[in-house]
Amino acid sequence: MSSKDFGGLGEDLAARLMESQGMEILHRNLHIGKMGELDIVALDGETLVFCEVKCKHSNQELGGFHSINYGKQRQVVRLAKAFLMDFEREYRYARFDAIEVVIDTDGQEEPVVNQLKDAWR
Repeated sequence: MSSKDFGGLGEDLAARLMESQGMEILHRNLHIGKMGELDIVALDGETLVFCEVKCKHSNQELGGFHSINYGKQRQVVRLAKAFLMDFEREYRYARFDAIEVVIDTDGQEEPVVNQLKDAWR
């Protein structure tokens, strides 16, 4: 499985989790000019959710949440601000979520999906 397919599987599982919680997925892999990409933009009631997804193999020491360091958080915030400037609709609330998907290296176990709502501000 290529790294692109691996990441896509993680994002599929993350989107399914968010939808199961009643969120509406507005965008996936949304490119904001040359600035970068937002993994998932969703609506949770009146709250706009910017979700960073990290997919890891079960044999990796650190989980996906460790990959979302301060620099990555700042990049997502910049992308979110650009998104809000580009779209005419006004959103009352916004938050940043993080989802890590851990996929069993041997393929014996089901993937584990962990979510942190309001992961940073």
